[in-house]
Amino acid sequence: MGRITKHIKLSVTKPYYSNSATMKSNSSPTYDVYDIDGTLTRPGHDLWYLTTKALVKNEAAFDIRVKNWKKEVSETGNVVNASETMMKDAINMIVADTSSQDVLNKAKSITRELIEEGIVYSEWVAFVKQRIGEGVTPVLATTNYVEGAEAFVQALLEAK
Repeated sequence: MGRITKHIKLSVTKPYYSNSATMKSNSSPTYDVYDIDGTLTRPGHDLWYLTTKALVKNEAAFDIRVKNWKKEVSETGNVVNASETMMKDAINMIVADTSSQDVLNKAKSITRELIEEGIVYSEWVAFVKQRIGEGVTPVLATTNYVEGAEAFVQALLEAK
């Protein structure tokens, strides 16, 4: 990834969903739900895409497949089926001997770069740490691999 020259100044990202406003003390745990790609990260820097592209045999073929997937979704509106097919195709494009640990390591490395370049909003990291201090559990939603979500959380916890 090259250095990002434009930075967008945003206020703290609000949770996609939160049950904390409706919960009283001594009741069920409170939580906020956040989407990772395009919400906690600047749009266009999706961890799933970046991780997969780094692991596939043929990046150009992968980009063509992603372009066709986006076209299919916009033309048909069939997000679920098109996305399931896209995920299966992407997995089949990954280098054969790629392990789960390889996916985690690559996603974590990419997340670190995103944090360093300001693509993961620092305001969000501070906000989530504040919410954790208030007893609110953050839930991160993603269409990434399990390893991608784990790597994102690990890199966030290591970030200063």
